[in-house]
Amino acid sequence: MADQAPELLEQLAGGLTGATWRARQPDGLDVLVFQTILREESSRQSALDRLRRLGRISNPHLAPVRGWWSDADSVWVVGDLEQGSASACWRGSRRCTAMASTMGR
Repeated sequence: MADQAPELLEQLAGGLTGATWRARQPDGLDVLVFQTILREESSRQSALDRLRRLGRISNPHLAPVRGWWSDADSVWVVGDLEQGSASACWRGSRRCTAMASTMGR
């Protein structure tokens, strides 16, 4: 869905299942990018299908999904910085946890 992947600026958190990055979109907007490592093609396709459905939902309890893409072993999701700061998201805010649970993490 993402026309062009954002520029990854700073890794904020990481682990065995992926990472969270502060990034900048081509239009200059600062965003968060969530990487979820999914090595099996069927798992990546399932996550992309979920993201397509999630992208159509507008709910104040879910972080908005600005875009997504996949590569050989991961699915990447672009989301908003919460209140101008990435720290709330990578510390486990409910909105970001809801997005991660949709990915099957």
